[in-house]
Amino acid sequence: MNSIEISGFFWETLKCSALKMEAENGDREGHRHLISITDISTENVLSLLKSAMHCKTIVQEHGGCSALKHRVLALAFFEPSTRTSSSFNAAMLRLGGSVVVYDDTKGASNKGESFNDTIKTLGCYCDVLCIRHPLRGSAETAAQASP
Repeated sequence: MNSIEISGFFWETLKCSALKMEAENGDREGHRHLISITDISTENVLSLLKSAMHCKTIVQEHGGCSALKHRVLALAFFEPSTRTSSSFNAAMLRLGGSVVVYDDTKGASNKGESFNDTIKTLGCYCDVLCIRHPLRGSAETAAQASP
């Protein structure tokens, strides 16, 4: 399999999953937010797992691919994390994407910037935002604040 076939298959699988998720969870602006596993159907979970297994094979056999080239993931972790932040970061890089890491200890929240403003700002620079926050309901708040 060459990289064009890999990317094509990967994008087709993701596109189908994304379209299904959009139909199930799109808000009034058409944004998709995955806050909880209960937000998507069993069929979509299985489709995403199939994509993940395919990505794992690509990494094992080819070291990665460029399926997410020109895509940016923002990681905003408001509590310590090693495995979760590292796994998201590594996955994005292995699939050809870029990562912006927001460090709350160095962010503008120390100068009084609100959580919503931080999310809005990060949302302007990325295609996908992944957050980890200690307060219950933070993912829903971020989904409402994202541009």
